Amino acid sequence: MWRISFVLCISLSSALPAAAVCLQPNPTIRAEFSHSDAVFVGTVISERALLSDGESIDGWYYSLRVEEAIRGLSSHDIAVYTGNDSGRYPLQVGRQYLLFVTNYEGRLEIYGCGNSGMLPEALGREREVERVKLESEKASTAMIEGRTFLTTGYGPTVSVVARGRNHTYSVVAGHDGWFHMKVRPGAYVIRAFFAKRKVPAFDLSWDNPGQIRVRAGQCDLVQFRADGM
Repeated sequence: MWRISFVLCISLSSALPAAAVCLQPNPTIRAEFSHSDAVFVGTVISERALLSDGESIDGWYYSLRVEEAIRGLSSHDIAVYTGNDSGRYPLQVGRQYLLFVTNYEGRLEIYGCGNSGMLPEALGREREVERVKLESEKASTAMIEGRTFLTTGYGPTVSVVARGRNHTYSVVAGHDGWFHMKVRPGAYVIRAFFAKRKVPAFDLSWDNPGQIRVRAGQCDLVQFRADGM
């Protein structure tokens, strides 16, 4: 009996829900950059707790000074929010961070599910973000990346098919579970197959694999999962 968790990386720009749950797996830098409304390096100036009933903390607001705007910012100062839930990412006043930010209903939010990190530990990720930004600006194709997860640590191959109106692409995951697929911009239906049987979409998928529209230079996440195949 195999348990398979299958994740693709495909273009979209959607936000995590207000009560954040970490979608699996944690996104690659390429995918999170595509999802984020802003990416920047900033220094935390102040912190303010948001209280729900005078005692319980719903979350925290942080004011930051922007040191380097990598994507989506024109201001030198910014306020971000993180909820007190499983996806929280608390910051320390006075420390500098690389942050991936999502605009959720007018509020800029950060999550602990991805590649945000304190500097200088996240310096390597910052360099990778800058490389991804340059590549995405020049790209004429979109990227589909993914990984297959087996609870046993090994198993049969999983094939992936991206079918569009004019183009169809397919790939088989490698021994490490990862695959990489370039596609032309457009609308696609993504399907995963295990032993010639379709693997259903996971309920915590980043997007609906049955209706995907990709744009040049972007990459995001979709998950499939099969139990008992």
